[in-house]
Amino acid sequence: MGRSYKPTCRACGNHFRADEGGGRRWELLHCPLCGKSKVIGYKEIGELVQKLEEQFDIPDLDEEGMERASAEYHKGVEAFAGFCPCGGHFSYGVPLRCPVCRSTDLDLGEPWRLYD
Repeated sequence: MGRSYKPTCRACGNHFRADEGGGRRWELLHCPLCGKSKVIGYKEIGELVQKLEEQFDIPDLDEEGMERASAEYHKGVEAFAGFCPCGGHFSYGVPLRCPVCRSTDLDLGEPWRLYD
């Protein structure tokens, strides 16, 4: 489940909207350098999902197997996402950044919206 915030940057005072986490039909990755987000629809990565389902017997995996399958999936989605125009590589687990000064020192507050 994803979350939408209306954070305030502690470094420059900018107020903006930021989303974190994917939804039911997409993955959301961020650039670690500039903070730009990129949405990847599941239809776009259907071949990757099919390959992983063939490689791993998902319903019968133990916890360690699920972690390996998840890591492979994330690696594949990040490779598919490619590079941001600024030169960074879209990735999971990247902290949200201010779009003005690029600081990660944000007051996120509570999510104003949760989405699937």
